[in-house]
Amino acid sequence: MRHTAPPPIASLLFAAPTFATDRDIAYDGTTQAAILSKGRVTVFAKDRIYDKLMLCIKDWITQVSSRHRDRFAQPKNVVFG
Repeated sequence: MRHTAPPPIASLLFAAPTFATDRDIAYDGTTQAAILSKGRVTVFAKDRIYDKLMLCIKDWITQVSSRHRDRFAQPKNVVFG
C-alpha cells in the first residue's frame, strides 16, 4: 500500500538563526517566515532575494511545493548499501 499525503491546505514555517560564540549561543536578530496557503508560498524576509533566504526556509519551500512526496516515496536516485 502506497501512502500519499494530501496536499496541505495551509502551513507555516518560522525561522530565526543562532550561531555559537565562545561563551554561549547568540541570536543575530534575523527572522524569516513563510506561509503556504491555497497553493501559494508567501515569504516574509528583510532581503527580498531568494538566495539570501535561510536554508531551512528554502528546504521547507521545496517540501511543500512537492507535496512532501520524497518523505513517503523513495526517490529513484536513492539506494540502500
